[in-house]
Amino acid sequence: MCRLRLRPYFRSIILGTSLTGLFFPGCGWEQTKNGAGTAENAGPSRNGYKAMTDGPIYQRMTHIDALARQFMSTDEGDPVQARAALQNSSTAIIATAKSVLESDSLDEFDRTRAAKALFEAYGKQVNADSSRYTEFLSACDDLIQRFPKTDLATQAAFVRLNVLGTLRSDKLSESDELRDPKKRLNRVSEAALLLAEQEPPHPSTPEVLLNLARQLEQDKDFERSAKVYGILNEKFPDPEKRRFVPGHLRRISMVGQPVQGIQGKDFEGQEITIEQFKGKVVLIDFWASWCPPCLAELDGMKQLREELGPKGFEILGMNADDDAAAARKIINDRKLNWPEIVVRSQTDEMINPEETLEFKLGIEYLPTKLLINREGILVWCGSQLELARPEIEKLIAETTELPATAEK
Repeated sequence: MCRLRLRPYFRSIILGTSLTGLFFPGCGWEQTKNGAGTAENAGPSRNGYKAMTDGPIYQRMTHIDALARQFMSTDEGDPVQARAALQNSSTAIIATAKSVLESDSLDEFDRTRAAKALFEAYGKQVNADSSRYTEFLSACDDLIQRFPKTDLATQAAFVRLNVLGTLRSDKLSESDELRDPKKRLNRVSEAALLLAEQEPPHPSTPEVLLNLARQLEQDKDFERSAKVYGILNEKFPDPEKRRFVPGHLRRISMVGQPVQGIQGKDFEGQEITIEQFKGKVVLIDFWASWCPPCLAELDGMKQLREELGPKGFEILGMNADDDAAAARKIINDRKLNWPEIVVRSQTDEMINPEETLEFKLGIEYLPTKLLINREGILVWCGSQLELARPEIEKLIAETTELPATAEK
């Protein structure tokens, strides 16, 4: 299987793209209860943009609708007036919605509508002034704690994740930690794990976790990536949509462990084992002639081997072609001169697929690369040579080559 490379992009981790579009499925302003709650029944607001924090629930919900309608009628031709209207109306909506949510006599319908109004109002404020996102996060945290194990808590956790994931760095202050990509990823990771804890689960949680695990893997945070893959595998198993997750978990969990059992025959039938390369930094490359991203990496790998080979670097190819002739043509045409194990010949001889190298090493896509240090420990895995190269150069610079026994 040949799959496209991943790119670091926070909005690929979460699913929302607008802080004002985070709605509950099936819950909108058009819904009514006993004739209350629509813009038609609300009537024009007579008290400007003031909050209503007491009185019957239905009156406060009607007031929220009126505030929203009044803001929409503001003359947007005057930017100053529009900004003031947005700030005043959203502040009044937030205060009114919070008072509704704090009521002891609140039913699920009104609780959902009040939370939706709260999210929308905060979303408008944050879109206008990104520095107010911390207030939005605090409101979400409050809902999660106040209404545990409810759809509302789950939605609040999802909205919280979206807030952290969609904030534009250039709109934040210079001192805000979210301007730092690694710190942003840490916060997003914490929010995603909080979302994973919610019951009932959000329908988007599995996709969020899968994207996060991949992002962490690409960021070389293998420990947390394995943790997220583990949660995904345990809580959200799906043999159809997420059948690759167990393999990813096996591969990521091997980082930091000795690599053993990699052996097979080359195209000439000669036996090759990983033990032959003891004392060298080895890049193991799973590839195939029918995989364009694999072929795009070969010239760079050849150049890297020529540069670092004398310093103790080696490449071990793991060819996954069914057609050996196609693979050999690529090798000859590109003048590739590193050792190659023919993976498919081994697979064909086995009855149990779980005994194959691909299964044991968790190879679920091509290209996949494994980086082994001089002591035989797996220190990095991924798909792109550009991400592997700094790790290779660091290993070459930091270690002294042990007596090598490998022969080409």
